[in-house]
Amino acid sequence: MNNTTGKWMRILSIFLTVLIISTGMAERLITVVAAEINTEGEPVSTMSTDVSPDTENVEIPAVEENVGSDIEEADSSSENESNSNKQPAEEEPSGEASTIPTETADIMESSEEVTSTEETISIEETESAFIEETETTESVSMETETEISVSENSIRVQKSALLTEKVQGEPCLEVILVKEDESNSISLVSSDENDVIAEDWAYDEIRTLKIQGDFTNTEGIKKIEIEMPAGMIFVKEGYTTEGTGIALCTYNSCSLPEGYESTSAGGILSYEIANSAEKVDIKISVQYDESLWNKQAGADITGDATAITVKMTAGDKEVIKVLNKVHTSTSDSGYEVAALEGTKPEVINPGEAPVMMGEHGITLHRKKNPDTTPNQYWKSFCLTQELPYRLDEQEAKVYAKYNGEEVQCIPEGGTVVYNEEQHTVSITWNNISFTNREPGINPGYIFSPTLFKEGDTVIYPQPEATAVDWNGNEIRIQADREADQFVLAQAGVFSLNENSKLTAAVYDSQNQSVSLRSGSDTVLAVSEEWGYSEFRTLRVDFDFTGTTGEKDIEVSIPIGLIYNTQSKGYPTEATDPERIASCTFIPRDYTEIENNNNKLKNKGGVLKYVLKQEKGSLEIAIGYDEQLWNKKPDESITGDTVKAVTVTSKCLNESCILDQIKSCKTDSDKNAKKNYYCYYNSEPNLAFAKPLEKEIYVGKHYVYSGRLHDLNATPNLFWKELRLIQEDPYIIVGEEKRYAEYVSFQNSASVSELTAGAKVVRDDTNHTTTLIYENAFFSYSQPFINGRYKFPSGQDAFSVGDIITYPKPKIWVQGLYGEKYEWTQNVAGDVTFTLGNTDAMVIDEKGVETYQNFPMKAYPGVTYPVAEFEVGNQGATDSGEKTVTYMIQGGQGLGVTTFRLVMPKKENCVLNNEDKIEVSYACMDENGNDVAYKGTAYLIPGAYDESGVILFRDATMTEKGYYFKTVKRS
Repeated sequence: MNNTTGKWMRILSIFLTVLIISTGMAERLITVVAAEINTEGEPVSTMSTDVSPDTENVEIPAVEENVGSDIEEADSSSENESNSNKQPAEEEPSGEASTIPTETADIMESSEEVTSTEETISIEETESAFIEETETTESVSMETETEISVSENSIRVQKSALLTEKVQGEPCLEVILVKEDESNSISLVSSDENDVIAEDWAYDEIRTLKIQGDFTNTEGIKKIEIEMPAGMIFVKEGYTTEGTGIALCTYNSCSLPEGYESTSAGGILSYEIANSAEKVDIKISVQYDESLWNKQAGADITGDATAITVKMTAGDKEVIKVLNKVHTSTSDSGYEVAALEGTKPEVINPGEAPVMMGEHGITLHRKKNPDTTPNQYWKSFCLTQELPYRLDEQEAKVYAKYNGEEVQCIPEGGTVVYNEEQHTVSITWNNISFTNREPGINPGYIFSPTLFKEGDTVIYPQPEATAVDWNGNEIRIQADREADQFVLAQAGVFSLNENSKLTAAVYDSQNQSVSLRSGSDTVLAVSEEWGYSEFRTLRVDFDFTGTTGEKDIEVSIPIGLIYNTQSKGYPTEATDPERIASCTFIPRDYTEIENNNNKLKNKGGVLKYVLKQEKGSLEIAIGYDEQLWNKKPDESITGDTVKAVTVTSKCLNESCILDQIKSCKTDSDKNAKKNYYCYYNSEPNLAFAKPLEKEIYVGKHYVYSGRLHDLNATPNLFWKELRLIQEDPYIIVGEEKRYAEYVSFQNSASVSELTAGAKVVRDDTNHTTTLIYENAFFSYSQPFINGRYKFPSGQDAFSVGDIITYPKPKIWVQGLYGEKYEWTQNVAGDVTFTLGNTDAMVIDEKGVETYQNFPMKAYPGVTYPVAEFEVGNQGATDSGEKTVTYMIQGGQGLGVTTFRLVMPKKENCVLNNEDKIEVSYACMDENGNDVAYKGTAYLIPGAYDESGVILFRDATMTEKGYYFKTVKRS
């Protein structure tokens, strides 16, 4: 072992999995693992984990909590190979270190005590691997001991396996459904088992089916079919179409409900498997159909139909796995009810002529970005409008008359029914798809002078709806909004301002409005409580009656505000040819902001309209740019001097102004998902001991910033300027700070996605290093910093045992508008570590965070993760040679079926002439007794990662019911 290089030891760990092959496991004590470290004559430290079940359950981690990024596969009976891992998705920082699962175990029928087995690994051959920016030199040979040199840090890898006991010659199928961030997974089961339900599935969420089929020694035609009914969707280009063992992939769509059309649907995805193939891996992205879903929390997407069926066929043999149901999110559907309103008449007078009061409607749309809501399909939808009325002296309702000859259905094609007794008008559509601005109703009413007079207050209730989804479920829909009120023969809520022919207002999703001020008014118009991803509707009312010339309207918003250009969030001559002669969009100049790696999708600018109508309105979706916003709560998005929205008309010689749009306040629970926050974290080794007289990187500070409760969805953040100030590490001597010697600085400017490097300013007087970024984009996990320092020893310097403080960085930011402010002012931090001159070996069980009671009768033939361990050095110096011994105690239903052997990448391993490593093993029977059989396997290490390889039982062990006792790397 070369201990002079200052490199890191690889972690050795054990990942245990249990295979349930019998029942009646009550009151059995499973001793999972005992582990010890021998440190060249030093006392041995031992740690064990006992899981004591009750009479029905034994505590083991649930599969759904531990399944890793890929289903691991075994090779043929003579060889075992492992797949390379994929990089896990970024998650919200937790401060917890990852760990390495490496071994699996079976629950056997025997209830007898199994003697403990002991495995150790010895270092004989030298290998080197580049890990965590340092080089590790190791000799690895699995015999009865493992001697490993460990330096200042440990490597942590997280991986789990979902495996089954394979019967020779029988097709073997394993299917799991995994969330995008792999935080949760579900195993599909045989159709005769208890229902399996995928719950809390969000409307825009895509999950992945991971399918592993083993056709080893099977005969006949080989095929895997995935079937999903209407209501579920195969994501376009989201599934495997070719790969090892796949001969042909075909797709046939399912039948869709009458009147519904979609380019994405369920159906049958069929894979023909090559005759020579033994194992295939297939990944399929699936989601449910948001248009068919009834928008209710906890809804059952497919009703009586099975949500997902996977069938594996090998000749006349088949295996079927199913996911019975898909349920939507239970706490919050992500949708809300909103009222729809069209243009209202300016004044309504009593008379016998029918009056159409403007569209009244109701819709269900996304809470976030309502304008992105897709079309909604309903088997039946009935919109009911109560007639307008006044209240007489006895508070009885006096209704206007319904004029059946004049009623507008939006969209057309509905059946109109007037209920004279209930004083309602209903429109029913069957097998209909609505857009986000539908459905609506606009009847004609007569305010007869015999019943109404000038000055009467008229109440016009909001409509209600009864809808039936494609599965036959009926729901009632009602907008949470007060009835409209107006006064006959007076300009009321429906009219333009008395002396103005151009007015505008901004409406939120609940139709609460803020009016824009006229250009001559001095009182500021401010729209508050805007969420970072929220679009609101700017409604412009106009009246060109009596004017000459071009009927023009110009809407202008600056950089920092945006139109919903991606979803055509404004009308044009193409979408509304009857009202609009032309619409021209002139975007703002973003040259100084955008770069090749960061292109902004939606932009601000000027919309220039030429209108055909003399009188009417325009509705335009606007929001603010989350990337350019300065991330401060309750602050004007465009600062104090730049107007948020300006509407002008040269023809009318009038203008309307919205001075400010303000972000949400932080003290409102309802805005918990509309705010940003800043969070500090550091890599674990920053807190480990550091050596004297050696230049070292002490460890990384991370500053995470982004969406509260939705950090992973945070887009890249733009800062006009970002200053990161890092104070040097120090110790307090008396009342003064004694600082380490500054050497250099590693920072996130070296990360490729950052297009603007940092200017580094060193201040030796104040012992600080400042990084200055200008006009730069950062991901939510940037910037990070890692200072390189030296701690000299001596009377006026540092000594062993000194406790060093490494302050958290201070970050000052400035968005496109507004002043600089300290982004990290409310963030806790400051890490301390100790100076030392020894190693500090640790072994712990951090990887096992949760055990769950698991019924022993469930899922026979399936393996489950049980325990994870890690070994590392948290000391200041490299360790000497160590012996790490793992003991697995079988018996009473526990047997080892699978190992994960952690090792470097393939290029850094000692290989045979076939580029494989050789592993030999001894076995025991189900009672823990030694057997004569011994085996050898040849494994291929990962080419791109250091997660190791999987060793499975061979065909003889499976046939005879043997289990691993010792494993030896030759």
